[in-house]
Amino acid sequence: MSVRTHAVPSTRPVPGRAVRSWPRGWQAAGGLTAVAAGGAVIAGAFLPWVEAFAGLIQVPGVRGRNGQILAALGAVIILAGLVQLTQRSQAARWAAGVAGFAAAGFSGYLLIQLARSMRVLGGDSMVIARGGPGLWVTAAGSVAAFATLAFPPASQATLRREARRPVLAWVADRESAGLRRGLQITLG
Repeated sequence: MSVRTHAVPSTRPVPGRAVRSWPRGWQAAGGLTAVAAGGAVIAGAFLPWVEAFAGLIQVPGVRGRNGQILAALGAVIILAGLVQLTQRSQAARWAAGVAGFAAAGFSGYLLIQLARSMRVLGGDSMVIARGGPGLWVTAAGSVAAFATLAFPPASQATLRREARRPVLAWVADRESAGLRRGLQITLG
């Protein structure tokens, strides 16, 4: 009786041929989160921010300059996330996080202004205005983009195992330096 064996493809690189593989670990997590967050920011800019007459009239965010600015920030976040997926770029990681911070601050300011406007217009029996979901979606996406700064560097593939508690080892991140370390200490 003969036993037939199947050849298993080797994962070793072939000399002279570049091997491109899907990014692993935190590089993929940060890049995909940034792309999804940027998509949420853009989607929120196109969703209605204000609805009047029980939803008959819907005003999307991109109709005004504020929505266009947030849509542009969403595009920057997506672009930075795609660069982060293809390369181990700390600059792209910071670009996504800083653009997310800017979009979060701007959308938070706009949410406060929308609440003030709705308080004034909500009492008018001729307008019957209410806030739409768009600005909330934009705010959620921008906070998710800002949160990518809290991910470990792309060079760290997994959580550290030498600590008793791996989450604490990730939070400690002894390899951080400069602005990232200052941000960790400040947030801590």
